[in-house]
Amino acid sequence: MLLAVEQVPAHHAGHGVHLFRVEERADGRVVPFEEARPALRLALSEKRSGEALDRLLADKDFNDDTKDAGEMGSGHTVTAFYELVPAGSGTGGSGPSVPPADPLAFQQQTLVPSDDLAVFKLRYKKPGDGGEASILVTDRLSEKALLVPESNLDEDFRFASAVVEFGMLLRDSPYKAQASYQALFERARQAKGLDLEGYRAEFVRIVEMAEILDRD
Repeated sequence: MLLAVEQVPAHHAGHGVHLFRVEERADGRVVPFEEARPALRLALSEKRSGEALDRLLADKDFNDDTKDAGEMGSGHTVTAFYELVPAGSGTGGSGPSVPPADPLAFQQQTLVPSDDLAVFKLRYKKPGDGGEASILVTDRLSEKALLVPESNLDEDFRFASAVVEFGMLLRDSPYKAQASYQALFERARQAKGLDLEGYRAEFVRIVEMAEILDRD
């Protein structure tokens, strides 16, 4: 199946909402948006650069409810993947090497002993007139919570990681590291799960075709 994705102008573009018309070249039919959703997730999965960065908030604006960081519609979900690079490692993780930062001239950094590796914070608003106060969700993430063996990960997570890896290979991302079509193909195939609509099976076929084209 070949998909031709065309962005349709919308008055609310720029608020994290985009409309697309998707044409399935196999039979020339226009695919409804709900059917096209997996293909769009695939196309938009690699977000290290580009439009997503335009929506980043400055640290000082996180607690400011007057600042707009974009919207999500009712029933929508977002899966975000992050690569954690230990401080002082002198590398960009799977990406290019990063030179060490200069020491601060007028401040001192004090490390606080902790078993946690990260602190997750999210602010959201319940639907209303837009004037309501945001609600803060926070959680501390330990090494045990983050470093989970692949065998213990659920099918949704493993399949989503294959989609992200595919996006990096398609864009030849500098962060792709040891990513390969063979590895993501096997992970996606084994994590299809209950695929009632056949979307995940279709993704596996697309990966297989991409690998063949890449060899050529």
